[in-house]
Amino acid sequence: MNEELNDKQAGKGDLKAIPTKPSTLEVEESSQELFIFKKWQNPFGSYLIRFTIPFALLLMFMFFNALTHIGDMQGLDFLWLLPFLMAFGVASVLSYIGLAMRYNSTTIHVTDDLVKLSHHPLPWPGSTKVARKEIEAIEIKEEFREQSTKLSTRIIAQLKGDKMYDKYKVKSLCIKQKNKTTLLSLISSIDNKQDEELLFVEHKVKDKLTH
Repeated sequence: MNEELNDKQAGKGDLKAIPTKPSTLEVEESSQELFIFKKWQNPFGSYLIRFTIPFALLLMFMFFNALTHIGDMQGLDFLWLLPFLMAFGVASVLSYIGLAMRYNSTTIHVTDDLVKLSHHPLPWPGSTKVARKEIEAIEIKEEFREQSTKLSTRIIAQLKGDKMYDKYKVKSLCIKQKNKTTLLSLISSIDNKQDEELLFVEHKVKDKLTH
């Protein structure tokens, strides 16, 4: 792996020059470890929060208000509480997603022995860690996806006034593990909007692992 990473840094891949650190990333580095922080700050999260949290609070108020009359309910009358519970559950999940999209951050932690990816402060799928000895390569994977499968991306693009297409391009910086076909994504670029982040993180992670 060291030879492959060094080849990239020597200019045989996409990294022909040391990328400049984007303003959207924060970096802390020492001789032993590297931290890269990225705040999500997804604008779609703000829209979710504005709608779902007040809606969830309203449903909670209506539910507890209904409980005050529980003594008057008989038989199947209790079934009227189920829609409140279901709607509250959906609103709560959407509120959680909105809060995560708006306030969560991703941390990439690299040491001589480990690459770790974590999302915080709210727990979120995708956190993982890979031992250095299990890493075969670090590479950029590019794929095209149907626009209809990425609703949040479509909404954000519309809010920004971007032209819409049937498909959008996703480039991800991935860790390829030995004896495994799966690629663990560290950071992604959608329609070239985060390419500078992608190239910078690729350079920093490879540089840390090869020195």
